[in-house]
Amino acid sequence: MKAGVLLLAHGAPERIEDVEKYLDYVRGGRPGSPKVVEEVRHRYAEIGGSSPLLSWTRKQAEALAARLGIPVFFGMRNWHPFIAEVMPRVRESGVERLAAICLAPQYSELSVGLYIRRTEEARQAERVTAEIVWARTFHDEPLLIEAFTERLKPVAGSKRVLFTAHSLPEKALATGDPYDTEARRTAELVAGRAG
Repeated sequence: MKAGVLLLAHGAPERIEDVEKYLDYVRGGRPGSPKVVEEVRHRYAEIGGSSPLLSWTRKQAEALAARLGIPVFFGMRNWHPFIAEVMPRVRESGVERLAAICLAPQYSELSVGLYIRRTEEARQAERVTAEIVWARTFHDEPLLIEAFTERLKPVAGSKRVLFTAHSLPEKALATGDPYDTEARRTAELVAGRAG
């Protein structure tokens, strides 16, 4: 059985000029505030005009393909290459089983759940027959905790550390979305390991 990997990330514009269109995708086409668009443009300008997300995701895919010796694809939920843009390549590769990994370790219906839906929509639209096996969460994976700790220790020293996470609407948390619990668990494990 021919296997492959699909890495999924949020996506981010590569140019300040693309910020408004990018935010349209993030908001699902809902109208946005010009003030928010300007603030996000300003933030992108402060970091050099673009996000390194695409570049790093590409490098991760290339390194993983070299290490595993199988095809590794990557797609973005909110920018190019969109998940739907990658599915024709998956189909053409002849992959029969695809391990799909969202590069967000904590599960939320509003994040990882959306990656799953977008991937399934694209798979059906492109008639991809490969079985997709999902890594839905890896928030407490020991190697992830070790990697986060390795990055944290040199900069934290004996200082206090504040862990942050994306927010979710309260109604999502009220319906039992596990994101909050998983994000807290990741932070606890990293804090414990980092001392």
